[in-house]
This record gives sequence, structure tokens and C-alpha cells, in this order.
Amino acid sequence: MLPLAKSQLQVMYEILLQQLNGQVFDANGRIAIDSPQSRRVLELIRKMLDAGICTDVETFTHDYLAGFNADTIATYPLAVWLGGTIKDTTGEYGSMKTEWRVLRIPAFERGGLRVSNLGGSTLAIPDQCENKEAAWAFIEYALCTREGQVAQYANFDLFPAFLPALKDPFFEQGDAFYSGQKVRQLFATDVDRIPVLNRTSDWVETNIYLGQSFSAWAVEHADTDEMLKTLAGKLHRRLGRELVEGAAR
Repeated sequence: MLPLAKSQLQVMYEILLQQLNGQVFDANGRIAIDSPQSRRVLELIRKMLDAGICTDVETFTHDYLAGFNADTIATYPLAVWLGGTIKDTTGEYGSMKTEWRVLRIPAFERGGLRVSNLGGSTLAIPDQCENKEAAWAFIEYALCTREGQVAQYANFDLFPAFLPALKDPFFEQGDAFYSGQKVRQLFATDVDRIPVLNRTSDWVETNIYLGQSFSAWAVEHADTDEMLKTLAGKLHRRLGRELVEGAAR
């Protein structure tokens, strides 16, 4: 049904956590991962793993990419930009053996949120750049104009962060790769309903700890409550951040 590598469970965790308005860190940067929302997300992940509907392949490995042009993997729940990778891997519209469509991710319960977010990219100007003004002008064009944002989506399936770009007529057009399905409109609908996921300056390091803990939890079929308490304490010690009130140390 889907790829879900035990070594990368933090990716699916992040997607699902937002559907429940859960947090790894609260608005004050305190560790909030030991929560009912986290337990519910992990219960669903364990249910999917135990059901035998997941293949244990990591993102962008050979088996993962091979599934794009075969019938080995049915769905790829990931960010909008994956569409660009699929198009490149299947040779755009030429040698495709598969037909693709896009659908919303399932809700936890009927009427629940069926959208989420994964990642987000940045552009940076190195200090040794010899023409910072031109570099900044490009960043302004690429990230802060309708034209620049639509061009990135049209060429690479990079979803706009500049919300006015979503009003462009481009989003009303069908995508030939998906047999004319209006996938851009689908992605743009309800994007403003996605709950904010608080990030911190040590988010990258945090993801490493999440990945390690979730992997061991899945392989050993460990207790979810104990794992979350241990993980929260580990983040507290390694990052020097406070725990939300009531969380274990």
C-alpha cells in the first residue's frame, strides 16, 4: 500500500501529527512530544506496520524509485515536490507504464483534516558571494512574486509558500501528467487550515533523535508510553530545553 521504512518513521510522524494539531515543541520551545496526539499518531503507524500493508524501503532508494514505474507500491504519501521526482523518474510522459492520480491523505476520523505539510525549503546567500544585491533580487523574485513561485511549480512541482501565488489562474489548470486532474487546485485548497508545527533552531538534531527512537520502538515493538517519556527526557538532556509541565524527566 505504501512505503514506510522503520528507519524513517519521523517523516510519517510529522505529517500525521499536524493533522491532530500536535507538537514536538510548544510555542515557547518547550518539549511537548509526550502527548495524547503523539500517542495517537504512533498507534496508527503501528497499526499500519502490523497490518503488513507497508514496504520497508527508504525514500529515494532503488526499490522506492522503481515503484514509480511499476505496480509494486500503490501510494506515496509525501510532499507536493515528489511529483517532480516522479515525472523525472518516469521520463516525463514518454515511457510511463503507470497512471498517476493525486488524492487527499485520509483523516483520523470522519470530517477530520485531510491536509498536512512536510518540510519547507530556503534560499541563502553565502557571505563570500560577490554580488549579494543580484542574489537578493533573485530570492525576492523566486520567493516573493507570483511569477517566480508559479514558474517553480510549473517546472519542478515546488509548492508556493507565497500565498498570493495560489490565486494565479495556473492553479485552475489540469496537469497532463495526471491525465488532466486539477492537482494544483487540490493542493492549494485548505492549505491555510494546516496547523502550525513549531520548529526550533535545533530541529535537525531533534529529527535525528526522533528517527532513532521511533526505529527502535518499531523494531522492538516497544511500549509507546515508555518510549515517548524516554524520548522527551533525552531531548531535555541533549538540547537543554525544558519539558512542558507534567512531562517526565
